[in-house]
Amino acid sequence: MSRKPVAPKAPPPDPELVVTYDKASKFYEPGETVSGTINFFNIQTHTKHLDVVATAEAFMDTVSAIRGNMGRPALKPEERTMMMHKKMHLSTGGSVGPTDPVRFEFKLESTT
Repeated sequence: MSRKPVAPKAPPPDPELVVTYDKASKFYEPGETVSGTINFFNIQTHTKHLDVVATAEAFMDTVSAIRGNMGRPALKPEERTMMMHKKMHLSTGGSVGPTDPVRFEFKLESTT
């Protein structure tokens, strides 16, 4: 009895992370609350997680990162002028899926 070779199963697609802000404009003033959702797409089913931690940063080197190879390379993190660095613990245990986003919210503090 001969067996036909079974074709290997294609790997699942890489998860896609989408951040959506509650405020239509992405410009915020000090003292305002920044809020929104983080959603995970391209996952097959609801996926269990332990902790969900997000980091929000604001620094002065964003233009060179956008330009890519057209200008100088982006500065290394330790060389950037940091205006804000917030680490947020959003969830402990649970599951995420395309229909279950994780909420975030933090107050934008003045740097002056």
